[in-house]
Amino acid sequence: MKNVLFISAALEMSDSSAAIRNRKLVKALAQSFQVDSIEFSPRNAEKMCELPNISNIVLKMPFSFQNSSKKKGKSYGQLNKIKDRLKYYTKSIVPDSYAANYRHMVTSIDNNAPDKKYQIVIISSDPKGVHFLWFSSFVKKLINNGAKTYQYWGDPWAGDIASYNNTLTKVLEKRIYSKSKYIIFNSKGTFLEKSEGSPHKEKFLFLSRGLDCDVTSFPEEDSIKLEGKIRFIYAGDFHSRFRNLNPFCEAIKNSPHELAIVGNGDLKEDYHALDNISIKKRMPYKEVSQLVESGDVLLVLLNNIGNQIPGKIYDLASKNKPVMLLYENEKILDFIPFSSRFILVKNVESEIENVISKISNSNIIIDYKELKKENYQEKVLEIFDSGKS
Repeated sequence: MKNVLFISAALEMSDSSAAIRNRKLVKALAQSFQVDSIEFSPRNAEKMCELPNISNIVLKMPFSFQNSSKKKGKSYGQLNKIKDRLKYYTKSIVPDSYAANYRHMVTSIDNNAPDKKYQIVIISSDPKGVHFLWFSSFVKKLINNGAKTYQYWGDPWAGDIASYNNTLTKVLEKRIYSKSKYIIFNSKGTFLEKSEGSPHKEKFLFLSRGLDCDVTSFPEEDSIKLEGKIRFIYAGDFHSRFRNLNPFCEAIKNSPHELAIVGNGDLKEDYHALDNISIKKRMPYKEVSQLVESGDVLLVLLNNIGNQIPGKIYDLASKNKPVMLLYENEKILDFIPFSSRFILVKNVESEIENVISKISNSNIIIDYKELKKENYQEKVLEIFDSGKS
Protein backbone atom coordinates (compact mmCIF):
# COMPACT_ATOMS: atom_id res chain seq x y z
CA MET A 1 0.00 0.00 0.00
CA LYS A 2 1.37 3.39 -1.00
CA ASN A 3 2.09 6.04 1.64
CA VAL A 4 0.50 9.43 1.01
CA LEU A 5 1.40 12.70 2.74
CA PHE A 6 -1.37 15.30 2.59
CA ILE A 7 -0.33 18.85 3.59
CA SER A 8 -2.89 21.61 4.05
CA ALA A 9 -3.97 24.49 6.26
CA ALA A 10 -7.59 23.35 6.40
CA LEU A 11 -8.59 19.84 7.43
CA GLU A 12 -9.68 18.85 10.95
CA MET A 13 -9.12 22.27 12.53
CA SER A 14 -11.30 24.27 10.14
CA ASP A 15 -14.86 24.40 8.81
CA SER A 16 -13.99 26.38 5.69
CA SER A 17 -15.12 25.30 2.23
CA ALA A 18 -11.54 24.21 1.52
CA ALA A 19 -11.52 22.07 4.67
CA ILE A 20 -14.73 20.32 3.64
CA ARG A 21 -13.26 19.64 0.19
CA ASN A 22 -9.99 18.38 1.70
CA ARG A 23 -11.79 16.08 4.13
CA LYS A 24 -13.70 14.45 1.27
CA LEU A 25 -10.47 13.89 -0.64
CA VAL A 26 -8.60 12.48 2.36
CA LYS A 27 -11.47 10.09 3.15
CA ALA A 28 -11.39 8.87 -0.45
CA LEU A 29 -7.59 8.49 -0.39
CA ALA A 30 -7.72 6.56 2.90
CA GLN A 31 -9.77 3.82 1.24
CA SER A 32 -6.81 2.87 -0.97
CA PHE A 33 -3.69 4.36 0.65
CA GLN A 34 -2.00 4.85 4.01
CA VAL A 35 -2.56 8.57 4.58
CA ASP A 36 -0.63 10.88 6.89
CA SER A 37 -1.53 14.55 7.12
CA ILE A 38 0.21 17.71 8.23
CA GLU A 39 -2.16 20.56 8.95
CA PHE A 40 -1.12 24.16 9.63
CA SER A 41 -3.61 25.88 11.88
CA PRO A 42 -4.09 29.32 13.50
CA ARG A 43 -3.03 29.48 17.12
CA ASN A 44 -6.59 29.75 18.46
CA ALA A 45 -8.20 27.09 16.22
CA GLU A 46 -10.28 24.24 17.66
CA LYS A 47 -10.80 20.77 16.23
CA MET A 48 -13.95 20.66 14.09
CA CYS A 49 -13.98 16.98 13.21
CA GLU A 50 -12.09 13.72 13.57
CA LEU A 51 -10.94 11.91 10.43
CA PRO A 52 -10.58 8.15 10.90
CA ASN A 53 -7.80 6.14 9.30
CA ILE A 54 -5.34 9.03 9.02
CA SER A 55 -2.52 10.32 11.19
CA ASN A 56 -2.82 14.12 11.42
CA ILE A 57 -0.05 16.32 12.83
CA VAL A 58 -1.38 19.80 13.62
CA LEU A 59 1.22 22.59 13.55
CA LYS A 60 0.10 25.87 15.12
CA MET A 61 0.83 29.10 13.30
CA PRO A 62 1.99 32.24 15.16
CA PHE A 63 -1.17 34.26 14.53
CA SER A 64 -4.88 34.39 15.26
CA PHE A 65 -7.51 35.47 12.78
CA GLN A 66 -8.78 39.00 13.33
CA ASN A 67 -12.48 39.73 13.47
CA SER A 68 -12.73 42.28 10.67
CA SER A 69 -16.34 43.13 11.60
CA LYS A 70 -15.18 44.80 14.79
CA LYS A 71 -12.59 47.14 13.39
CA LYS A 72 -14.43 49.44 11.00
CA GLY A 73 -16.43 51.66 13.31
CA LYS A 74 -16.32 55.44 13.61
CA SER A 75 -12.83 55.30 15.16
CA TYR A 76 -11.43 53.48 12.16
CA GLY A 77 -8.96 56.13 11.05
CA GLN A 78 -7.32 57.14 7.80
CA LEU A 79 -4.06 55.40 8.74
CA ASN A 80 -5.84 52.06 9.12
CA LYS A 81 -7.56 52.56 5.77
CA ILE A 82 -4.15 53.15 4.16
CA LYS A 83 -2.83 49.98 5.83
CA ASP A 84 -5.79 48.04 4.49
CA ARG A 85 -5.13 49.34 0.98
CA LEU A 86 -1.44 48.37 1.23
CA LYS A 87 -2.42 44.86 2.40
CA TYR A 88 -4.79 44.60 -0.54
CA TYR A 89 -2.04 45.34 -3.08
CA THR A 90 0.54 43.23 -1.21
CA LYS A 91 -1.67 40.19 -1.82
CA SER A 92 -0.34 40.09 -5.37
CA ILE A 93 2.87 38.57 -3.95
CA VAL A 94 1.88 37.57 -0.37
CA PRO A 95 -1.65 36.17 -0.67
CA ASP A 96 -2.34 35.44 3.01
CA SER A 97 -0.92 35.04 6.52
CA TYR A 98 0.46 31.61 5.69
CA ALA A 99 2.62 33.04 2.92
CA ALA A 100 3.69 35.87 5.25
CA ASN A 101 4.73 33.25 7.83
CA TYR A 102 6.43 31.03 5.27
CA ARG A 103 9.65 30.70 7.30
CA HIS A 104 7.70 29.55 10.36
CA MET A 105 5.92 26.93 8.25
CA VAL A 106 9.24 25.63 6.91
CA THR A 107 10.81 25.44 10.38
CA SER A 108 7.73 23.71 11.81
CA ILE A 109 7.56 21.09 9.10
CA ASP A 110 11.32 20.42 9.22
CA ASN A 111 11.15 19.84 12.99
CA ASN A 112 7.88 17.87 13.20
CA ALA A 113 7.36 15.96 9.96
CA PRO A 114 7.61 12.18 10.23
CA ASP A 115 10.82 10.57 9.01
CA LYS A 116 9.07 8.33 6.52
CA LYS A 117 9.20 7.53 2.83
CA TYR A 118 6.16 8.69 0.85
CA GLN A 119 5.25 7.68 -2.66
CA ILE A 120 2.72 10.52 -3.06
CA VAL A 121 2.82 14.08 -1.67
CA ILE A 122 -0.17 16.43 -1.98
CA ILE A 123 -0.27 20.09 -0.92
CA SER A 124 -3.77 21.51 -0.99
CA SER A 125 -5.08 25.07 -0.75
CA ASP A 126 -6.93 27.24 0.25
CA PRO A 127 -5.29 29.25 1.80
CA LYS A 128 -2.91 29.73 -1.09
CA GLY A 129 0.16 30.40 1.08
CA VAL A 130 0.45 26.71 1.96
CA HIS A 131 1.84 26.18 -1.56
CA PHE A 132 4.92 28.17 -0.55
CA LEU A 133 6.01 24.92 1.11
CA TRP A 134 7.05 23.67 -2.33
CA PHE A 135 10.19 25.76 -1.74
CA SER A 136 10.98 24.03 1.60
CA SER A 137 13.90 21.66 2.05
CA PHE A 138 11.59 19.00 3.54
CA VAL A 139 9.41 18.80 0.42
CA LYS A 140 12.49 18.95 -1.82
CA LYS A 141 13.88 15.95 0.10
CA LEU A 142 10.66 13.99 -0.49
CA ILE A 143 10.88 14.76 -4.21
CA ASN A 144 14.53 13.69 -4.32
CA ASN A 145 13.48 10.40 -2.67
CA GLY A 146 11.13 9.67 -5.56
CA ALA A 147 7.75 10.97 -4.37
CA LYS A 148 5.20 11.94 -7.01
CA THR A 149 3.93 15.42 -6.21
CA TYR A 150 0.53 17.06 -6.63
CA GLN A 151 -0.70 20.59 -6.04
CA TYR A 152 -4.45 20.84 -5.42
CA TRP A 153 -5.85 24.34 -5.91
CA GLY A 154 -9.22 25.62 -4.75
CA ASP A 155 -9.32 29.24 -5.89
CA PRO A 156 -6.51 30.14 -8.29
CA TRP A 157 -3.96 32.75 -7.21
CA ALA A 158 -3.67 34.64 -10.49
CA GLY A 159 -7.22 35.33 -11.56
CA ASP A 160 -8.83 35.07 -8.12
CA ILE A 161 -11.84 37.40 -8.30
CA ALA A 162 -11.74 38.08 -4.55
CA SER A 163 -8.22 39.51 -4.30
CA TYR A 164 -5.84 41.81 -6.15
CA ASN A 165 -3.40 40.16 -8.55
CA ASN A 166 -1.19 41.33 -11.41
CA THR A 167 1.57 40.21 -13.78
CA LEU A 168 3.92 39.49 -10.87
CA THR A 169 1.26 37.19 -9.39
CA LYS A 170 1.22 35.20 -12.63
CA VAL A 171 5.02 34.90 -12.57
CA LEU A 172 5.05 33.63 -8.98
CA GLU A 173 2.14 31.26 -9.63
CA LYS A 174 3.97 29.73 -12.61
CA ARG A 175 7.06 29.30 -10.45
CA ILE A 176 5.02 27.38 -7.87
CA TYR A 177 3.49 25.27 -10.67
CA SER A 178 6.99 24.27 -11.77
CA LYS A 179 7.73 22.67 -8.39
CA SER A 180 5.41 19.65 -8.64
CA LYS A 181 4.70 16.95 -11.20
CA TYR A 182 0.95 17.61 -11.38
CA ILE A 183 -1.37 20.54 -10.68
CA ILE A 184 -5.01 19.77 -9.91
CA PHE A 185 -7.85 22.31 -10.14
CA ASN A 186 -11.22 21.73 -8.51
CA SER A 187 -13.14 23.85 -11.04
CA LYS A 188 -13.48 22.76 -14.68
CA GLY A 189 -13.60 26.36 -15.89
CA THR A 190 -10.38 27.29 -14.11
CA PHE A 191 -8.71 24.11 -15.40
CA LEU A 192 -9.57 25.02 -19.00
CA GLU A 193 -8.58 28.67 -18.57
CA LYS A 194 -5.22 27.83 -16.99
CA SER A 195 -4.51 25.15 -19.61
CA GLU A 196 -4.95 27.51 -22.55
CA GLY A 197 -1.50 28.47 -23.81
CA SER A 198 0.26 27.37 -20.61
CA PRO A 199 3.69 25.69 -20.80
CA HIS A 200 2.53 23.57 -17.84
CA LYS A 201 -0.74 22.32 -19.38
CA GLU A 202 0.60 18.77 -19.76
CA LYS A 203 0.63 18.48 -15.97
CA PHE A 204 -2.79 20.11 -15.35
CA LEU A 205 -5.61 17.89 -14.07
CA PHE A 206 -9.22 18.41 -12.98
CA LEU A 207 -10.76 16.89 -9.85
CA SER A 208 -14.09 18.17 -8.62
CA ARG A 209 -15.22 18.22 -5.02
CA GLY A 210 -16.81 15.04 -3.71
CA LEU A 211 -20.51 14.74 -2.92
CA ASP A 212 -21.86 14.69 0.63
CA CYS A 213 -22.98 11.06 0.47
CA ASP A 214 -23.19 7.96 -1.72
CA VAL A 215 -25.92 8.53 -4.33
CA THR A 216 -25.92 5.13 -6.03
CA SER A 217 -29.10 4.10 -4.18
CA PHE A 218 -30.96 7.30 -5.09
CA PRO A 219 -33.98 7.01 -7.39
CA GLU A 220 -33.59 8.45 -10.88
CA GLU A 221 -35.99 11.20 -9.86
CA ASP A 222 -38.05 12.31 -6.89
CA SER A 223 -41.01 14.62 -6.38
CA ILE A 224 -41.31 17.29 -3.69
CA LYS A 225 -44.58 19.17 -3.07
CA LEU A 226 -44.13 22.78 -1.96
CA GLU A 227 -47.25 23.90 -0.12
CA GLY A 228 -48.00 27.30 1.40
CA LYS A 229 -45.10 29.34 2.74
CA ILE A 230 -41.70 28.38 1.28
CA ARG A 231 -38.59 28.68 3.45
CA PHE A 232 -35.52 29.51 1.35
CA ILE A 233 -32.03 29.01 2.79
CA TYR A 234 -28.86 30.74 1.63
CA ALA A 235 -25.65 29.70 3.43
CA GLY A 236 -22.50 31.39 2.14
CA ASP A 237 -20.90 34.77 1.60
CA PHE A 238 -22.63 37.34 -0.60
CA HIS A 239 -20.32 40.17 -1.56
CA SER A 240 -22.33 41.95 -4.24
CA ARG A 241 -19.32 42.57 -6.49
CA PHE A 242 -19.38 38.91 -7.48
CA ARG A 243 -22.30 37.28 -5.58
CA ASN A 244 -25.27 39.62 -5.47
CA LEU A 245 -28.07 38.57 -3.11
CA ASN A 246 -30.02 41.82 -3.46
CA PRO A 247 -32.28 40.67 -6.35
CA PHE A 248 -33.52 37.68 -4.37
CA CYS A 249 -34.15 39.80 -1.27
CA GLU A 250 -36.13 42.26 -3.38
CA ALA A 251 -38.15 39.45 -4.98
CA ILE A 252 -39.13 37.94 -1.66
CA LYS A 253 -39.50 40.88 0.72
CA ASN A 254 -43.19 41.51 -0.06
CA SER A 255 -44.08 37.83 -0.46
CA PRO A 256 -45.46 35.36 2.12
CA HIS A 257 -42.26 33.32 1.87
CA GLU A 258 -39.17 33.34 4.13
CA LEU A 259 -35.46 33.72 3.47
CA ALA A 260 -32.80 32.74 6.01
CA ILE A 261 -29.28 33.99 5.23
CA VAL A 262 -26.10 32.84 6.95
CA GLY A 263 -22.80 34.39 5.85
CA ASN A 264 -20.87 37.61 5.45
CA GLY A 265 -21.46 40.20 2.78
CA ASP A 266 -23.20 43.40 1.83
CA LEU A 267 -26.82 44.19 1.03
CA LYS A 268 -28.11 47.46 -0.39
CA GLU A 269 -30.63 48.11 2.38
CA ASP A 270 -31.44 46.92 5.86
CA TYR A 271 -33.37 43.73 5.27
CA HIS A 272 -32.98 42.88 8.98
CA ALA A 273 -36.09 44.92 9.67
CA LEU A 274 -38.28 42.61 7.58
CA ASP A 275 -40.14 39.80 9.34
CA ASN A 276 -39.60 37.30 6.53
CA ILE A 277 -35.84 37.78 6.06
CA SER A 278 -33.31 36.77 8.72
CA ILE A 279 -29.58 37.48 8.38
CA LYS A 280 -26.86 35.93 10.55
CA LYS A 281 -23.09 35.97 10.37
CA ARG A 282 -21.07 32.87 9.59
CA MET A 283 -21.66 29.97 11.96
CA PRO A 284 -20.09 26.52 12.53
CA TYR A 285 -20.65 23.94 9.83
CA LYS A 286 -22.83 21.72 12.06
CA GLU A 287 -25.20 24.62 12.76
CA VAL A 288 -25.33 25.48 9.06
CA SER A 289 -26.20 21.84 8.29
CA GLN A 290 -29.10 22.01 10.76
CA LEU A 291 -30.31 25.24 9.13
CA VAL A 292 -30.15 23.64 5.69
CA GLU A 293 -32.32 20.77 6.90
CA SER A 294 -34.96 23.28 8.05
CA GLY A 295 -35.33 24.75 4.54
CA ASP A 296 -37.71 23.92 1.73
CA VAL A 297 -35.58 25.30 -1.12
CA LEU A 298 -31.79 25.78 -0.98
CA LEU A 299 -30.06 28.64 -2.79
CA VAL A 300 -26.65 28.86 -4.44
CA LEU A 301 -25.30 32.14 -5.82
CA LEU A 302 -22.97 31.58 -8.77
CA ASN A 303 -20.10 34.03 -9.24
CA ASN A 304 -20.98 36.72 -11.77
CA ILE A 305 -17.36 36.86 -12.98
CA GLY A 306 -14.67 34.21 -13.33
CA ASN A 307 -14.96 30.45 -13.83
CA GLN A 308 -15.02 29.14 -10.25
CA ILE A 309 -17.99 27.00 -9.22
CA PRO A 310 -19.07 27.28 -5.55
CA GLY A 311 -18.26 24.08 -3.66
CA LYS A 312 -21.69 24.06 -2.07
CA ILE A 313 -23.13 22.85 -5.41
CA TYR A 314 -21.58 19.48 -4.54
CA ASP A 315 -22.55 19.75 -0.87
CA LEU A 316 -26.22 20.40 -1.61
CA ALA A 317 -26.75 18.26 -4.72
CA SER A 318 -27.39 15.11 -2.69
CA LYS A 319 -29.94 16.77 -0.40
CA ASN A 320 -33.53 15.66 -0.93
CA LYS A 321 -34.60 19.25 -1.52
CA PRO A 322 -34.95 21.56 -4.53
CA VAL A 323 -31.76 23.55 -5.13
CA MET A 324 -31.97 26.86 -6.98
CA LEU A 325 -28.86 28.20 -8.73
CA LEU A 326 -28.89 31.98 -9.29
CA TYR A 327 -26.65 33.12 -12.13
CA GLU A 328 -25.72 36.35 -13.93
CA ASN A 329 -22.88 35.11 -16.13
CA GLU A 330 -24.37 32.63 -18.62
CA LYS A 331 -20.93 31.31 -19.59
CA ILE A 332 -20.52 29.74 -16.17
CA LEU A 333 -23.49 27.48 -16.88
CA ASP A 334 -21.22 25.45 -19.17
CA PHE A 335 -19.32 24.28 -16.09
CA ILE A 336 -22.27 23.33 -13.86
CA PRO A 337 -22.07 19.60 -13.05
CA PHE A 338 -25.27 17.48 -13.36
CA SER A 339 -27.18 20.67 -14.23
CA SER A 340 -30.51 18.84 -14.64
CA ARG A 341 -30.46 18.37 -10.86
CA PHE A 342 -30.94 22.11 -10.25
CA ILE A 343 -33.43 24.91 -10.86
CA LEU A 344 -31.48 27.47 -12.92
CA VAL A 345 -32.69 31.06 -12.49
CA LYS A 346 -31.33 34.33 -13.90
CA ASN A 347 -30.39 36.51 -10.92
CA VAL A 348 -32.90 39.21 -11.81
CA GLU A 349 -35.79 40.22 -9.54
CA SER A 350 -38.55 39.63 -12.11
CA GLU A 351 -37.11 36.23 -13.16
CA ILE A 352 -36.88 35.14 -9.53
CA GLU A 353 -40.47 36.22 -8.85
CA ASN A 354 -41.70 34.23 -11.87
CA VAL A 355 -39.92 31.05 -10.77
CA ILE A 356 -41.13 31.36 -7.16
CA SER A 357 -44.67 31.76 -8.48
CA LYS A 358 -44.30 28.62 -10.61
CA ILE A 359 -42.94 26.39 -7.82
CA SER A 360 -45.40 27.59 -5.15
CA ASN A 361 -47.98 24.89 -4.37
CA SER A 362 -46.46 22.70 -7.08
CA ASN A 363 -44.71 19.36 -7.38
CA ILE A 364 -41.00 19.84 -8.00
CA ILE A 365 -39.27 17.00 -9.85
CA ILE A 366 -35.69 16.44 -8.65
CA ASP A 367 -33.73 14.73 -11.42
CA TYR A 368 -30.94 12.53 -10.01
CA LYS A 369 -30.01 10.70 -13.24
CA GLU A 370 -26.84 12.69 -13.97
CA LEU A 371 -25.93 12.88 -10.30
CA LYS A 372 -26.04 9.09 -9.91
CA LYS A 373 -23.26 8.78 -12.50
CA GLU A 374 -20.89 10.77 -10.28
CA ASN A 375 -18.18 8.42 -8.95
CA TYR A 376 -15.73 10.47 -6.88
CA GLN A 377 -13.75 7.47 -5.62
CA GLU A 378 -13.12 6.36 -9.19
CA LYS A 379 -11.90 9.85 -10.15
CA VAL A 380 -9.53 9.96 -7.17
CA LEU A 381 -8.02 6.58 -8.03
CA GLU A 382 -7.70 7.55 -11.69
CA ILE A 383 -5.49 10.48 -10.70
CA PHE A 384 -3.52 9.07 -7.77
CA ASP A 385 -3.36 5.31 -8.50
CA SER A 386 -2.90 5.16 -12.26
CA GLY A 387 -0.36 6.54 -14.68
CA LYS A 388 -0.58 9.80 -12.77
CA SER A 389 1.13 8.29 -9.68
